[in-house]
Formats: sequence, structure tokens, C-alpha cells
Amino acid sequence: MKNLTFNSIALLLNRKCVHQCPQCNLIKDQHRRSELSVDQWKDVFCILGNFYGVKFYLVLGTEPLLLGEKLVEIVRFWTEMKTFYGLYSTSPQPFFDEYKHKLLDVGLNNWSCGIDGLPGFDNPEHVDAKAGQGFEGLKWMADQGVQTMSVVTLNRSNLKYAAKILEYCQENIKNGMACLNPIEWQHDETFDFFAKKEDITDLLVPESARAEVWKLAQKIKAMAKRPGYKIQNCDRNLDIFHLVYDKLNYRCNGTVGMGVDTDGTLRRCGYCKGTEINKLSVWDIPKDPEYVYEIWYRDALSCKGCFWSWVQGLEETYGVVLPDSDFYKKRWEDKK
Repeated sequence: MKNLTFNSIALLLNRKCVHQCPQCNLIKDQHRRSELSVDQWKDVFCILGNFYGVKFYLVLGTEPLLLGEKLVEIVRFWTEMKTFYGLYSTSPQPFFDEYKHKLLDVGLNNWSCGIDGLPGFDNPEHVDAKAGQGFEGLKWMADQGVQTMSVVTLNRSNLKYAAKILEYCQENIKNGMACLNPIEWQHDETFDFFAKKEDITDLLVPESARAEVWKLAQKIKAMAKRPGYKIQNCDRNLDIFHLVYDKLNYRCNGTVGMGVDTDGTLRRCGYCKGTEINKLSVWDIPKDPEYVYEIWYRDALSCKGCFWSWVQGLEETYGVVLPDSDFYKKRWEDKK
């Protein structure tokens, strides 16, 4: 049997947000779910740690500050348990000012945000608030010594100045990390994190922009070599962009890890609810951890994949040779 471990787990602590970003599907009424209490979340973290050795949680999407005191208590628990995490928030007011000192007091050590534009640029309306308050939140947290991550989602509206956004964040956020990801969409109905492709066509980077994306890649790669700059996964992400990622043969390589929804339901990953694993919850794990892991594994093998599956898509489409992994070998055995 496989080693029953996950390097990381993606969490959806809630499905509420102050923004209405077109590429996000999580806050639509048909996807709303009940929320776990703080004590229930503590049980979730203990179960995942005890049975699967999880030591890192990635809090994706929506707005965790809307949890209020619940978020403070969750961060307090992570501090006590010496847990690593990435916590994404757009620092909306007045919630940021209300809770920022409380979060610091309980040991907050990460604050991340999607910065898809910057004040003064020609941003779409939904980007302006995130760009302003999100950037100020990152800067304030960094000044207090909190690790930060600025994530730029590359799309048609910011293609011409994506490098400037990264540069601005690197120059103005003390010791902050940054990265560039593409806008994503639903590849089938299981990808409930993303909007449908037809609903965001005006944001997708067209194939005709391949040369422009390649030039952007070279500019950012050069920028990443500057002293003090911390642009994460620069070569990996940008190499895929200039190949025009929507033409790839997506297939998941299983590195993302399982997800947990707001009510404790398990997910294939943070972005995809899956077809089998979403019939189980965290409280099924203690009953039979091997069975739950096998269901997730089988579900992940059947996934059509997304941008974060690009490594296997690259090999299938372009013949790029990649490192071995058990999951990866299994995918090729199935294909043959």
C-alpha cells in the first residue's frame, strides 16, 4: 500500500467574500455550505496530522477575515501546534484593521494575496479594491515581520504590465515573495473553484499573444535574478506560459494534495471537488484512513487536470522529460 501522507492540504475555511471576481466560482449560491466551528477545525487538523502527517495547509480563495474571531482562534491553534500554512486574504476594510493586531498577537506568520493590478493602472473594476487594499495589507504585514506572498494572476487585462506589478511588489513589500500564475477555468463540472471558460473569455490570454507572453517570460526571468528579489517558481511557470497553456494535454500529476471544504467534506484538491472523494468527510478518515486515501488516489488519477498539472501535460504534448514519481508512473501505466 502507498505511503499514507500528504505534504499539504488545501482548505476552504469559508465560501464568503467581499469581492465578485469573475474567475471565482466559490461564492455562488449553489455552492454555499455550512461552516465548521473552531473546535471542529481543530479536530480536522488533528485527524489530518495524525493519520496523514500533514504539516502544511494552504488556505485558498474567498475571504478568511470574514470568519472574524474564528480565524484568530484557528491561527492561535496553528501557532501552538507549530503548523506551517499559507493564508490568502485581500485585506478588505474594515475587517483588516479590526483583526490585524489580534492575528499578530496569536502568532500569525504568513499573509498572502492575489495582486492582479495596482493603483494607477487601468484595472478592471473587480481588481481595483484587491489591488489597493490587498497591497496595503501585504505591506503592513511585511513591516511587522510576517512572511508574505504576492500572487499575480496573468490574464488579458494585465498582460502588458504583469511584470510591473511583480516589480512593484518586490520593491515595496519588505522581504516579500511573489509569483505569477495564469487565470484558470473549469475543465469539467468538478472544478467548482473556477468559473466556466465561456464566462471569462474576455480575460483569457489568446493564442495570438504567444510572442508577447514569451517576451514577458524573458523580462520576468531577468528580473528574478536581481539581488533581493524572491520570485517563486519563475522558470517553471513562465516556460509553460509561452507554450500557451490552454493547448496542453492536461493530466493531474497528483502533487497538489487533497482538499477540505468548509463543512469538512473532502475534495480531490483545493480547486476540484472530485467525483468520489467528495462523498466522504474528514470524519471518515479515522474509521479507515487507507480506504479514504485510496478513494482520493483513484479520484486524482481520473482528473482531467488544470494548470497545476502542467508537468505531465508538458511531457505528453512536447516530450519534456520530467522526474519520476509513483503517481506519475501509474498514470503512464494506465495510458499504455
